[in-house]
Amino acid sequence: MKTSIFTLFATFMLSFTGMTQDYDADLQSLLPRIGSAKTGADYALVASQLNSLAQSEPGRWEASFWSAHCMVLQAFSENETGEVDPILDQAEIILDKLIASNPDEAEFYVLMAMLDQARISVNPMTRGMKYSGLANDNINKAMKLDPDNPRAWYLKASNVLYTPMMFGGGKEKAKPIFETAAQKFESYKIRSPYHPDWGKEQNAAKIKECGLD
Repeated sequence: MKTSIFTLFATFMLSFTGMTQDYDADLQSLLPRIGSAKTGADYALVASQLNSLAQSEPGRWEASFWSAHCMVLQAFSENETGEVDPILDQAEIILDKLIASNPDEAEFYVLMAMLDQARISVNPMTRGMKYSGLANDNINKAMKLDPDNPRAWYLKASNVLYTPMMFGGGKEKAKPIFETAAQKFESYKIRSPYHPDWGKEQNAAKIKECGLD
């Protein structure tokens, strides 16, 4: 009887290890495709593949997170504004679940802030105040959990950059925040191969946009 129990346990562990290895291997093969995506259709395809992977390991957060990330990038690339909200609605459902399961992960709030900023693009005149405020709330949550997170600083600076000058925004106000983000990108240590590392190049481009060297 003891032998049978041991055999069953060993079989389960081998199966579980194999599933984990497959998940990690598939994730490692999918993540580079995000960087090579060029169109909304490209992002949608990778998001779908990541979502399928996430369903195979519901206890893991990485594939779900990157699927939502792809959806946000897809929304930014959409030319048809009517398509933006449905895409972001799907991403927000995923992020809400991730935050509920792990409310102490700063990167979840960073991506939620990015999602809020993407919603502004539908109609900046009517949505700017509401969604820039929501983005700021999520940025502040991320910074409270991880004060040195460079992506949080980058999004904070971007929010300021695109806020009208009469409301305290603009290049001059955004400049020192982008500079702070640049410093943090240089020193920040990524916690795992699956944690985000994007933003350094985008931040450098915004520095140039603000007339900085």
